[in-house]
Amino acid sequence: MKIGIITWFKYENYGTILQAIALQRYLRNNKFEVELVNFDIDDTINLKKSNKEKITKRIYYKIAKEIYFFEKKKHKEEFNKKTYDFKNIIEKNCKISKMVKNEEDYIGLCNNYDILIFGSDQIWNPNWYNPFYYGNYKKITTKLIAYAPSFGVNEIPEDKKQKIKEALKRFDNIALREEQGCNIVKGLLDVETDIVVDPTLLLSEKDWEILEEDLEETKEKYILCYFLSDNPYHWRAAKKFAKKKKMKLIIIPHDGFSYIESKYVVRGCNVGNFLSLIHNAQYVITDSFHAIVFSIIYNKKFIVFERHNPNSKFAQNSRIYNFLKLTDTEKCLVKYNTSEIKESQSLKYNKESNNISALIEKSKKYLEENLKEK
Repeated sequence: MKIGIITWFKYENYGTILQAIALQRYLRNNKFEVELVNFDIDDTINLKKSNKEKITKRIYYKIAKEIYFFEKKKHKEEFNKKTYDFKNIIEKNCKISKMVKNEEDYIGLCNNYDILIFGSDQIWNPNWYNPFYYGNYKKITTKLIAYAPSFGVNEIPEDKKQKIKEALKRFDNIALREEQGCNIVKGLLDVETDIVVDPTLLLSEKDWEILEEDLEETKEKYILCYFLSDNPYHWRAAKKFAKKKKMKLIIIPHDGFSYIESKYVVRGCNVGNFLSLIHNAQYVITDSFHAIVFSIIYNKKFIVFERHNPNSKFAQNSRIYNFLKLTDTEKCLVKYNTSEIKESQSLKYNKESNNISALIEKSKKYLEENLKEK
């Protein structure tokens, strides 16, 4: 059986790369022939910021942007190496299809597979809807299933509802990563859908250790900080916590201020370094979904901040809420714009709990049932 996976795998984002590797590796381990469908789409989105945004906040983000460009220029080699490493790890660990140049190519390639799997990551986020992420073409006759895609929002905008509804009707089966996604599908199609785990959880700790690349920085105790947002309150909290614990604060940088919040910044952090840094940390402080997932896999103490203001219609906190609820680690959540971490907010996932184990088995069963030869 030949399977095509439609997901993100080209962005310099650790979670994006790791989920793509995970699903393909899991399926290959189970003797399936699998490849990532290779196409380029401009997924950039310019969400307009409110004119009511405080002038101080606008100045802050302008400074952050300038810091980022300064760092990129000053440490050009490290940035270039990181880009190469991201591309290389996908090519080394995944089989990739020929390049799709247009809709005709896409349809033809899709019809060469026995099954198409869509997911995971936020490929169904309505802010960048594209029929490629749904296989939404009448000429595609291949069986379509969804494995753990995310909408990334609590509700679909009115102007996108009909398009997405029509796209979802074409699927033979749908399983999503969070409750909000199930609620969206229920509202659109009036059908119940399963929740499954992110693909990274289909592999074991030992599977991931193979990809780790250790760094000199990990030889003494440290706290790891990886923020996708650039929030001054969150940086303040992380630094105060590290000072209280008398440990160095190692930062995996993402946005501007992350480069100057500590002297221990891993500018060229590749995917293997990312895994190693989480695995060897005493604590992980983050607002990243996949940093939480790997904290669970490696059984690390972690603290997670709300990345987005929960009152914003563009907030993408739902998958974190869901995952913390599932793993009974909701005490780890630190509210948006909080500048202090309490000791009680750092804890490990209880490996004795069967919540995740049961859902992982359910997720594997979902794939097994939907990939059966007819």
